Amino acid sequence: MRYYLSNIVLRLFGWKRIGIRPEAAQFVCIAAPHTSWIDFFWGLMGYWALRLRPKFLIKKEFFTFPYRHLLLWLGGIPVNRQQASNMVNYCASILQTADQPMVLVIMPEGTRKYTDKWKMGFYYIVERAKVPLFVGTIDYKKKELGIIREAVITGDMQKDFEAIQDVFRGVHARYPKRYNLTT
Repeated sequence: MRYYLSNIVLRLFGWKRIGIRPEAAQFVCIAAPHTSWIDFFWGLMGYWALRLRPKFLIKKEFFTFPYRHLLLWLGGIPVNRQQASNMVNYCASILQTADQPMVLVIMPEGTRKYTDKWKMGFYYIVERAKVPLFVGTIDYKKKELGIIREAVITGDMQKDFEAIQDVFRGVHARYPKRYNLTT
């Protein structure tokens, strides 16, 4: 049902799916740019159109009535931001113990506001969980969204991060002044 609904919505609003559908059972997908709340909606439509059930981190304060059950159904994982030091282990353990296919979607910007620096937790999660990392994007100018490719993780974090960010060059955010690449 989600597959059909999402494809109809994307077509109706003129969005084009690009990229690939990963075959890995468990993986992390970093998605950018993230400058508006509507990025979540379009991203969700894109994942559903690929027949994927994304999981995403969201601060636990949002898991109150009447949103709790909806957020859980959509794939939300409540996060206590005061325990951020344990977040890498927590996410890696979720991926390693998943009994069904799972994609953990992380927005490396960490916020919809402008930020000088992307967060690197996704890199440590991928290393610790020993799962692949994919790169997803949403381009408002071209009206394209999708999972672009698998990122190569060599262990040289700086080099890998620069290669990952190269994928996002030329991508147009909904609010360009809130979007920043670190390098």
